[in-house]
Amino acid sequence: MADTGGFLTRTSMWGGVQRGLGSTEERFGWLLDVGAAVELYQWPSSSLLAVSGMQLNADTRNEISFNPSGVTWEEHLIYATRGSSINWQLGFAQRCRHDVDNLDIKGATGEAQQRTLIYSSLSGKLIPSLLTLSNATDLRSWFSGDLYVISQDYRLPKSTNAVLPNVERLAWSAGANAELASSNKHAIGAYLHIAMHLSAFGDTTGILRKFSTIDRLHLDARIETGIMIPGRGGNFKLFAGFEELSDDGAMPTPESNNYFFIGFRITGRDLFN
Repeated sequence: MADTGGFLTRTSMWGGVQRGLGSTEERFGWLLDVGAAVELYQWPSSSLLAVSGMQLNADTRNEISFNPSGVTWEEHLIYATRGSSINWQLGFAQRCRHDVDNLDIKGATGEAQQRTLIYSSLSGKLIPSLLTLSNATDLRSWFSGDLYVISQDYRLPKSTNAVLPNVERLAWSAGANAELASSNKHAIGAYLHIAMHLSAFGDTTGILRKFSTIDRLHLDARIETGIMIPGRGGNFKLFAGFEELSDDGAMPTPESNNYFFIGFRITGRDLFN
């Protein structure tokens, strides 16, 4: 992080396209991901940042094999700092998922189906210093945690409300990420990324009551590997991998989903370094 300081010092953007293979009912046939980050203010060793992102899911169940089915928005306000051996972040995250073009389901089944998710949290992240494993390989890791203060799971038909998991009972989550990549950031190289995310659900709803007794734990995982091509202002990645979701958020009756994927991603510069 440059020690220049000031208002609106840096910005960054990212975008990518992912093609899913083998997901249930092809719900993750396509995933389009775009976002931007703005460094609102920079101090000598910390920053205040605003981050916003959007993901569009599309299945392949129409004539052009691209049928938008859901969109997820995320907005974060983050205070990020760095120390001699570890960086840490604190902030607030607003997330929501909405169905898109779901009238075809009613036409096929005769019954309206819908699911809208809202889950906002107080969030934190710890980022240890980069670990050099050899002259050619670095290990980057980070660990995250969220306490959910706003959570809604709106479903149609309402008879599915009792089916668990229910996001309204989501109390906290914890994540761990590790990435192996080439030490030479100016040359084309391979990378391997592994992500795990554990979600804890209470036995009831309510901001405070859902924290009293945790009766469900759900683990999601993603493994991704590919080639990273560096540029002057960011990186281009070609990747493939596998993802396992305990609740894909797409159906009124929650269902798990597992699928392989391939894709590409363009990322701007890292504002947290």
